[in-house]
Amino acid sequence: MPDDLASNPEVDTASEVEQTDAVASPNDEIAYPEPFRRSHIVSNPPPHLQDYICSSKTYSIANYVAYSKLSPQHQVYALSLTSKVEHANFQAASKDSRWVAAMDNETRALNENNTWEFVDLPPNAITIGSK
Repeated sequence: MPDDLASNPEVDTASEVEQTDAVASPNDEIAYPEPFRRSHIVSNPPPHLQDYICSSKTYSIANYVAYSKLSPQHQVYALSLTSKVEHANFQAASKDSRWVAAMDNETRALNENNTWEFVDLPPNAITIGSK
């Protein structure tokens, strides 16, 4: 160590690190930080929820629904509820004959109920849709 550093009281010579040419091998243990501790405090639901079962668990509906116990007609109906697909856009929907038939029925019902009257659109007006 140079003499000027050894004589300087502000330099801590004991904290010098010895440099080596050693390289860490894959077998060396790595010190990982300890994981967070979990609280052991039991939390109770608020009083207004004590009449209900509150749980973070998810339950599959398959554990509670048995289609085999339904009559054949009800099985067909129940399974048909999940077989319908909602179309992403008009182009896809217009190719589905069931969708076209449903829109025809809707338009016919609107006409039969006198829901609207066909008139010329005033200039600078914007059309609106119906439900």
